[in-house]
Amino acid sequence: MICYQKGKLWRAAAGQPPVDPEDIDEYSDEQMVVVQVNAKARNLLYDAISGEECEKISSCDTAKKMWGKLKFTYEGTSKVKETQIYLLVHDYEIFQMKEGESIEESFARFKKIIGDLKAFGKPYSSGEKA
Repeated sequence: MICYQKGKLWRAAAGQPPVDPEDIDEYSDEQMVVVQVNAKARNLLYDAISGEECEKISSCDTAKKMWGKLKFTYEGTSKVKETQIYLLVHDYEIFQMKEGESIEESFARFKKIIGDLKAFGKPYSSGEKA
């Protein structure tokens, strides 16, 4: 979604909802563009997520509402986000290879922790100390 942040599609997802669709015959050209961009943004969101997530947003009538629901689902409130970061940092700090775990499995688990931290805006490199 980052590549669309400066474009119309991102503004449709993050901005004002389009006008009431019941008045479509009376739309100005500008209102029609807003409706079309909203439809494109909604389709983009549907294409970007799995079927399970589609069910969560299927009742949303605008890209803005869809984006808000997805954002809350995956980022949560600021307290939830802080807690998740805390837990990930803890996992990072105490990371060690599990008994019976291959090096590949251990490294994949470690990369997941680093990737999750990066997704929350707290990046660590694989060589950095917490």
